[in-house]
Amino acid sequence: MSFPRYLAYRDSGVEWLGEVPGHWNVAPVGTVARIINGYPFDSALFNPSEGLPLIRIRDLGSVSTECCSTEVVDRALVTSEDVLIGMDGDFNVGRWRGEGSALLNQRMCCIRGDSRALTRLLEYALPLPLKAINDVTFSTTVKHLASSQVAKTRIAYPTEHQEQGAILSFLDRETAKIDALVAEQEKLIALLKEKRQALISHAVTRGLDPTAPMKDSGIEWLGQVPAHWECGRMAALFHEVNEQGGDDLPILSVSIHSGVSDEELAESDLDRKVTRSEDRTKYKAVAPGDLVYNM
Repeated sequence: MSFPRYLAYRDSGVEWLGEVPGHWNVAPVGTVARIINGYPFDSALFNPSEGLPLIRIRDLGSVSTECCSTEVVDRALVTSEDVLIGMDGDFNVGRWRGEGSALLNQRMCCIRGDSRALTRLLEYALPLPLKAINDVTFSTTVKHLASSQVAKTRIAYPTEHQEQGAILSFLDRETAKIDALVAEQEKLIALLKEKRQALISHAVTRGLDPTAPMKDSGIEWLGQVPAHWECGRMAALFHEVNEQGGDDLPILSVSIHSGVSDEELAESDLDRKVTRSEDRTKYKAVAPGDLVYNM
């Protein structure tokens, strides 16, 4: 997509930003917006329905599925008009999609611009510099972002309200088209995943020969299997590996949805409370080709 050029440009003084329109401002986020840190709410007070909605990192771009039954902490109150940043992992930028007020959990921050239009522009402008910060941040575990880094991040923006509105209208319209295309592709991917799983399930429970005689497996969930197949316990075919891990190895996670991943999730982004040990020798080592499962 090509864009018309402005009459004049100038060096922004920011390496990743390069040249910007000559009449635009370049300033740190902290000078044009208020930055509010999330609050460390007690997880014992989390429940599905009682209290105000609680926004965690996983709730960016969605509606919170958790509430917190605590006294209202005014400084942690946010709305769907605020720009929110997840400060662990990939430093995601987004908004909460619920209604009314909600509480912002720890390891997140809220950005409120000097105007509603500027707040919305920040939602579009912040992902690129935060990705640049993420790319140069070294970490052996989960990466962490500080609100001071957000405050110092320099952005470019037009000061004229009419130009701000025109840019927002353009971005809202064009990104909505792209989001619609992505949604259609995601539906197709979901259907293909179902087809893939059905194909695997049939092959490993019925075989490839549709004319093969069948027999009862004696296992309720398995039903009938080819008559010449054997049914036995996994322990007769596999052995459990109990090799000690080491400090140089990443901690893997395993999910029924995404398989094995070496992306280490922040505690605030986990589905349930998990006790972790800093001593990596307490974990088991795995090798390529191993089958792994969670408990």
